[in-house]
Amino acid sequence: MESEMKCNLSEMWSSKMPKGLDLEISHHPMTMRRVANLIIAMERLKAGTSESVLSTEFRDENLLNIMMENIVEEHIVIELGSAPPVQFSRTGEYQCSVTDSQKRSLVLVENSMELHAVMLQGGSDNRKVHLNMSTYVHPSPSTEAKARPVALGIKDTNLYLSCHKKGDVPTLHLEAVEDKSS
Repeated sequence: MESEMKCNLSEMWSSKMPKGLDLEISHHPMTMRRVANLIIAMERLKAGTSESVLSTEFRDENLLNIMMENIVEEHIVIELGSAPPVQFSRTGEYQCSVTDSQKRSLVLVENSMELHAVMLQGGSDNRKVHLNMSTYVHPSPSTEAKARPVALGIKDTNLYLSCHKKGDVPTLHLEAVEDKSS
């Protein structure tokens, strides 16, 4: 049944084939030579705009021209963004408190963003500010850097100490941080 169909297909196409060309239907794996022969045969059938190949002298240029005429071009647009911000890695977290030489401790003043250094009387030690000191390391540490980044946050709050410099004078400030993960 299958061989009859092959013969019928060959007979059907034989009238459309140019003189000197035969149609052969095969179920064998394709080799590069067979693919090239198929391209040549298709180009002869098309009689298109490409350089006609009428002789057996088929050169590489002919195959290249045929392939280039039939290639579908695809434009790919890749959007490039900036590199992600450098992420510091937390290396540790320590709890501490600050007391000066005169035994004054830091106390958070209610309803204001201020810390005051006061001498605490007996029984009021619970007003002392406890700090969480988080230490960080840069992803690509340099051998020149001797400093280590730290963050000082007031325990059980979203308040952090920050340092700003106005002219030549650095000052400490309290800042509220809403998103601690950023």
